[in-house]
Amino acid sequence: MIRFLLLLLVPSLVSSQPSPVTFLSPPDSSVGLVNPVNFTWTSSTQALAYTIQVSADSSFGSTLVTQSISDTTHSISVLQPSTRYFWRVRAENVSGASAWARAMFTTKLNVPTLSKPDSAGVDISLMPTLSWNSVLKSARYTVQLSIDSAFSVVTQTIDTAVSSIVLDSLNRATKYYWRVKAYIKGDTTAYSNSRYFLTIPFAPAIPSLLVPLDA
Repeated sequence: MIRFLLLLLVPSLVSSQPSPVTFLSPPDSSVGLVNPVNFTWTSSTQALAYTIQVSADSSFGSTLVTQSISDTTHSISVLQPSTRYFWRVRAENVSGASAWARAMFTTKLNVPTLSKPDSAGVDISLMPTLSWNSVLKSARYTVQLSIDSAFSVVTQTIDTAVSSIVLDSLNRATKYYWRVKAYIKGDTTAYSNSRYFLTIPFAPAIPSLLVPLDA
């Protein structure tokens, strides 16, 4: 509505399409952003209005925000965490619109949530699968395993790009604690709350028969 009011009021001042804008904030490929995010860009020669779009789809087939404004700044506070977004802006007047200026950013990663094995699980195999929720397709994870709830001594540290791993070389009848953190370049979460599990106990010794004698 603002755009069309401006176009009606000042058509005589515009003789050509406006020039493209240049992004100021957030910079392209920014990470770790949290609500609200303030978007700013340079003013465009002969622009009467600007349209900003934000989408989780790089082709902008659907948009989270499509807003026409007269200013060169806009604030958005409905972004989801652990999400890669694309945003674009163009300048407009009665003669047409500039090309879109495009950029992307990633919101702050969520701390992973542990899934399996169940917390305080017992009789867990010596090669258990540890799994947790995926926080972002491009995220990596650091897994720590310890026999100490404070993780003062870490028995294994594993880096992985997937949200589950298979452990090996565990000891029987041992309580293990584990936790996970996620990271991408420029953004690292805290470690998740830890869980523990107890591995299978030692097998009892085979009894020796005494009486009566064999045969």
